Amino acid sequence: MCVCVDRSDLTMSNTNSPFHTGTENVIHACIALSVPRLIFCSTVDVVVGDKDIVEGTEDTATTPSCFLFPGYPQTKHEAEDLVCRANGSHLANGGRLCTVSLRPNVMYGEGDPFLIPSALQSAHSAGGWSVCVGDGKAMFQVSYAGNVAWAFLMANRTLLDNKLTNVQGQCFFVPDDTPVTSIYTTLEPYLQDRGFKHMPVYIPYWLIHGLLSIRDLFLWLISPLVKINTQPPICSIKYINMTLTFKNDKARTYLGFRPLFNAEEALQRSRKYYKKIKLN
Repeated sequence: MCVCVDRSDLTMSNTNSPFHTGTENVIHACIALSVPRLIFCSTVDVVVGDKDIVEGTEDTATTPSCFLFPGYPQTKHEAEDLVCRANGSHLANGGRLCTVSLRPNVMYGEGDPFLIPSALQSAHSAGGWSVCVGDGKAMFQVSYAGNVAWAFLMANRTLLDNKLTNVQGQCFFVPDDTPVTSIYTTLEPYLQDRGFKHMPVYIPYWLIHGLLSIRDLFLWLISPLVKINTQPPICSIKYINMTLTFKNDKARTYLGFRPLFNAEEALQRSRKYYKKIKLN
């Protein structure tokens, strides 16, 4: 089994209510209780369609006509829009609500239950081998969780200064200084720490994509009779074979964001965490 970033359990039918209605409830609560600042955790997926993004900015990486993942990015985008449009809303105490939205990359580090653990579990189940799909040339940008958390603290500090109206109601990409490489290069130290290796031969992306397309067509044909959830979805395989990189210039300029942990510190802290996670 190969590593993949999976959003397949977050389809439109089971995310629309929590993301949209839940976000509306939070905004209404902020207004009623006079909470002056609201910082929304969005995702880079709100600008990811079927094309690569190289050094995307808030101006150049825009909402695609069709999101790569079904459901999840759409509802995140809707919730982000609600939060940004709520900026300036009148609070019960006469003040005004200040909002921003941060768009983190896929994260790694302490508390990560998905990205690295899924790769480790797959390799563990495959006798110590990690399967690689594609040619390994796609640049997949990830960010250390500690630096993303720091970005939220910097956003909160910035919103404390109500004079910075050019920040309020805005969206920000917040990548850190983690080296931008293929997902397989990113995985290597964590695999090695558990005694695992990448398979020496990469499986062609077109082959896996074709097989999964046939599988999905078959499942669609029998869907009136039976519903079967399968892994991995095509969009997840495509995701890790796309170049998706973003710039944090806007966050640096307006939020004063500088990664709290450098790349080596983030790596060492993460290795310590992933060495101890339990594999089934």
